[in-house]
Amino acid sequence: MIWAFRVGQEFADLIRPDLTPAQACILAVASWPGMTDVLLAASGAPRWREATDAVAQPSLTAATLRETARHPSSFSYWS
Repeated sequence: MIWAFRVGQEFADLIRPDLTPAQACILAVASWPGMTDVLLAASGAPRWREATDAVAQPSLTAATLRETARHPSSFSYWS
């Protein structure tokens, strides 16, 4: 199953206000308990830098991950 997410700055602000929505998503996935690898694709060097900057951030706490999950209005998804 493939999940696709559309998020906005509101979601990013729940994670860390200084991140872009894309960076917030990458950090949230990389912070998930038990997650050991994240497979990314990027359209160019600037996007790779954005992604590496995101995973270089300290991991999110379980409380932050729970809080973001409680705000479904911040993102939409489909499979």
